[in-house]
Amino acid sequence: MKTLSTLLLALIISSSFGQEVIKGTATKVYDGDTFTLVTQTGDNIRIRVVGIDAPEKDQEYGIEAGNFAKTLIDQKKVTVYLETGETYGRKLGVVITSDGRHFNYEMVKNGYAWHYKQYNSDKFLIAAQKEAKANKVGLWSKNNPTAPWEHRRNR
Repeated sequence: MKTLSTLLLALIISSSFGQEVIKGTATKVYDGDTFTLVTQTGDNIRIRVVGIDAPEKDQEYGIEAGNFAKTLIDQKKVTVYLETGETYGRKLGVVITSDGRHFNYEMVKNGYAWHYKQYNSDKFLIAAQKEAKANKVGLWSKNNPTAPWEHRRNR
């Protein structure tokens, strides 16, 4: 059942974006929301996972977020549904793992990233964050975790 719901989610994503789809191997997972994709033609593309904001490496849960991201995608095949635009030279995209999971959703649902509501209104990510908070998983096990955008602003 999990695979069917993930497949439906991927279909919604692909029909919503209707943009470029790239496939390759995720390498150099920098943190919970950025990695390098090596395409089938050997191109290296830096990807910023859209709709989420993971803790910075020097922030509480930053290392854990990066490690969780690595377990999901590092050195594995992924499919990236690109959005238009870039941020700091990184392509923006929704990532589907080799086993059919929605990476962006998994990061939020497991408490390793915030839904980046300032730039995204994805209902699946909104629900995932509510679920993570209710279950007090990951960063939500703390009473008042500091959002990455606040952490960056205070540095």
